[in-house]
Amino acid sequence: MSAAKQETSRVKGLTRTSLGWIQPGFRDWLYFLEGNCPKAFECIKNGKPEDGRLFRLVLIVVIMSAIAIGAPTLSVKGLASPLVAFQEQSGPVVKVLLAGAIAAASYALLIARLCGVPISIQNAFFVILFLGLPWVPPTILVRSLVQTQWYYMPHVLMLWYVVAVVGLSFNLYRGVASVVTNCPKWRVGLSILVPLVALLVLV
Repeated sequence: MSAAKQETSRVKGLTRTSLGWIQPGFRDWLYFLEGNCPKAFECIKNGKPEDGRLFRLVLIVVIMSAIAIGAPTLSVKGLASPLVAFQEQSGPVVKVLLAGAIAAASYALLIARLCGVPISIQNAFFVILFLGLPWVPPTILVRSLVQTQWYYMPHVLMLWYVVAVVGLSFNLYRGVASVVTNCPKWRVGLSILVPLVALLVLV
C-alpha cells in the first residue's frame, strides 16, 4: 500500500473514531441547551445517572469554549479518543466538575431544603451540570465578541444575559421537576427563583 493510501486510510479511521464521541456529545449539547432530554432525567430520578454522558458533555463544552476564545483545544489524538481529550483538558474539566459540585451542594443542602424540595446532592449535581453547561460556550463567545468594539455589542451582551438567565432558569425548573415528582411544582419554582433573585440583587 502506498504512503498516500495509508494516510487516507488513517484519516478516515480518525474521522470515524472522532465522530464516535464528538457527534453524540454535540447532539447532547443541543438537547440540554433546549432542556429537552427526558430520558436523562428519568435515569437521574431512578438513581442511575449517565456518568459517561456527562463526561462527554463536559469535554464538548470545554472544547467549544476554548474555540470560542481562540485558545488551543485538542491534538489529533485528543480528537480520536475521549480519554486523551480528558488528559489534555483535565484542568478545565476538573474545574467544571468542582464548580458543579459546589453549586449542587449549595442548592440541595440549603436552597432546596429551605423551599421544601427533597433532592439529593447527586441528583442536583447532574441536573445542574446537564442543563447549565450548554449555556457556557455561547456566553463565552458573545463576551469575546465585545472586544470587536462594535457599537451595539454591549447591548447584544446584555440581551444575551437576559436570554441565558431566563432560558437556564426555565430549563432548571423543568429538570428539577422531572427528577423530584413528589413535590409541588410551586416549591420547585421557588427554589429556582430564590437564588436567581439573590444573584440579581448582588450583581
